[in-house]
Amino acid sequence: MLPKVMMICMDCGEERIREKIREADYANLEIESVCWETEGLKKILQIILRTECPYICFGENDMESNPKKIVRMVEYLEKECDCDAVFCLNRYKDEKGSMARHISDGWMRYMEGKKKFDALLLFNLTIHWEENMVGNLESYMFRREAYINKAFLLDGVRIKKTEEKMLFMLENIYGMKTGIIKEILVDCKEKPLDAAALYYQYWEYRDLRNRILDSIGKPDYPDRELPSVFMKMIKKDFDRRLLVSDTKKEITIFYTDTQEYKNLEPIGKEAARRGYQVEFTDELEKGAEIGIYCSHVGVIKNIIRDRGGSLAKFSVILLHDLTQGESYWPDLWNYEPWNDFDIGILPGKDWVERWRRCSGFYYAHPRLGVYELGYPKGDYVICREFLQYAKEFKEHMGLKYPYSVLYAPSWENDGKEDDFIKAVQGLSVNLLIKQAAWNEWYPDIIRNIREMRQLHEGKYDNVYYIEPEEDIFTALGICDLVVSDESSVMTEALLFGKPSIAVMDWIIPEEKPRYSNVPVDYVYKCNKAQLRECVERVVEKIKAGEKTDRAEDVFSNIGRSAGDIMDLIEYYIGKKEECRCLDKEIYPIHMMHGLWDV
Repeated sequence: MLPKVMMICMDCGEERIREKIREADYANLEIESVCWETEGLKKILQIILRTECPYICFGENDMESNPKKIVRMVEYLEKECDCDAVFCLNRYKDEKGSMARHISDGWMRYMEGKKKFDALLLFNLTIHWEENMVGNLESYMFRREAYINKAFLLDGVRIKKTEEKMLFMLENIYGMKTGIIKEILVDCKEKPLDAAALYYQYWEYRDLRNRILDSIGKPDYPDRELPSVFMKMIKKDFDRRLLVSDTKKEITIFYTDTQEYKNLEPIGKEAARRGYQVEFTDELEKGAEIGIYCSHVGVIKNIIRDRGGSLAKFSVILLHDLTQGESYWPDLWNYEPWNDFDIGILPGKDWVERWRRCSGFYYAHPRLGVYELGYPKGDYVICREFLQYAKEFKEHMGLKYPYSVLYAPSWENDGKEDDFIKAVQGLSVNLLIKQAAWNEWYPDIIRNIREMRQLHEGKYDNVYYIEPEEDIFTALGICDLVVSDESSVMTEALLFGKPSIAVMDWIIPEEKPRYSNVPVDYVYKCNKAQLRECVERVVEKIKAGEKTDRAEDVFSNIGRSAGDIMDLIEYYIGKKEECRCLDKEIYPIHMMHGLWDV
């Protein structure tokens, strides 16, 4: 027979309790109900003391659990007899569906090779990092016997009624050997932002945390500040420039490859025009006054850690590419956090929507906010010098046919280039081959590119190679259609009004190989076997004058991006008194998640 479980339903009406029972799908369940406002912690402790159920779990009004959650938790505790408690992962959901887990993945490394946290590790990590690591009470189950016999924080901490739930969450993990089920078994609804309420909750939590730290003898743990954008929303006269130290007019552009160099080059040119000392470097660990980055955040942090460096005194972070982290959308920032940087720059409305959906999480918030200032490289599309260069480049190539199809993959592997040429070469179109300029970290890809070129170059009168070092914008300027796997080149093509085709059964050679992932609606999609037919069909649409119109959703501020980024930098370092770019700040839409969020 299944062990009896006590589920304490919090702030649930009778109908919701019936739903919780059906949702739980556990035959041996005992139910009690508690209203936090009128009954609170006192009644919960009374229930725990008088019940004979060996296991205690919780049900919350605004959360939903997987029907197997209680069974999985009971099985875990029955098997792991030295565990006092267990929790599962949860995720937040907004009106558009699943979004993010309750915290970033950084703490998972503490669980490598382990089945449980020791009696204080989970509590210490939670209170030190100020992360609500368990997530919520619905994600948690404990042994009644272990709980009533443990040491209590409650003995040394004065509490107010409004602090009871927060303290109870911390009590549940203090002095408890806690296991983890690494599955998402609880869904939480995102709450719309109420900045004033958040401000109150935050300071109430800070006060409680400091009292707890004093009582356990750890008063030196640093406080995590509320992101400054929330302070700005609460206090309209809050001047974030006071958070910035004195900074010289020296800008360092950091890059790891040609693509990153080209992405940031317009900012460097604009800074030089304004009299800044500008340096481009691939030494990401190098100290700097003002640093501008667009590398993957993990790459930046690993290089800094391994080579013993630091971020710039004042740092600006942009996306590495326009489809960055598409497998994790919208929650890119869980995997590439921006909270160590000063300013974040987004290219347009699509990315603004993704960021807003994740705006309840610390890791999405640079110190001075996120701004929709466009895509610096996109400034070139209205630049006369670039347009003239692309025209001359095309003339120099001596193309055979009026229409050109550009092959530009993210990765060259498994004979993709050969697939493309065999499928399309017989059509009356030019085939332009543009591989990326990979650095020495990827010798296998470099070898694949070289072998493909040796196999095809000079054998067909309509196949043309564009050197990897050439800017991809040159290729986009002269082609009519793009074919790729999942490269952000297909998004950049929108700047030129050019359509793209993604081949969905081309392999992406990650640690765990997978097929192309293209979660956007402005790209045609096909398999390898359909590629020739798809190219023919799209070329006919191009000849008929059909346009690709999605650029305004993806790119903002075309032609002014680099200048506006420099205006914003100059405002924050005190070189400008006014800045119209402040109006382009993106504001959060969800309540901030933290230890008060229980």
